[in-house]
Amino acid sequence: MARKCTICEHKDRNKIDSAVAVKGASLRTIATQYRITISSLRRHISNGHIAEKIVQAQHAHEVIEADTILSQMQTVKNELWIIHKEARDRKTNDGDKYPDNPLALKTLTQLDKHLETESKILGVNPEPPANPVTVNLNIAEEVRKLVGILPAVKR
Repeated sequence: MARKCTICEHKDRNKIDSAVAVKGASLRTIATQYRITISSLRRHISNGHIAEKIVQAQHAHEVIEADTILSQMQTVKNELWIIHKEARDRKTNDGDKYPDNPLALKTLTQLDKHLETESKILGVNPEPPANPVTVNLNIAEEVRKLVGILPAVKR
């Protein structure tokens, strides 16, 4: 039966692994500090025990970072929708509806770019299909109105 790694069983294993991960750290200093042998520390490293922990830590860090990015992207998307709605609901001083269509179109353009980026990050349909499929959609009344004013905005 193979012996268990004394470093993996050590009460200060996380501290030892962290110390080894520091660039330029002296194995002799670490061994002395934690009252372990240099040979057991070298075996621990060469058998990949510390590498496993580093990979796990890197993966956890990547998950947290991705979650933060997606959360920030959701905030931006919400803000874009708010600006779009305010542009469409804008009124004159008399209370008459007077939408800011150019601003509404700009926010839709930004939302389109934003959703494209978000799709790439999430790995949703990263590449267009080799044989494109035509899909007929019912477009919301608001989008129809915006499409109708496109020629006027481009002038």
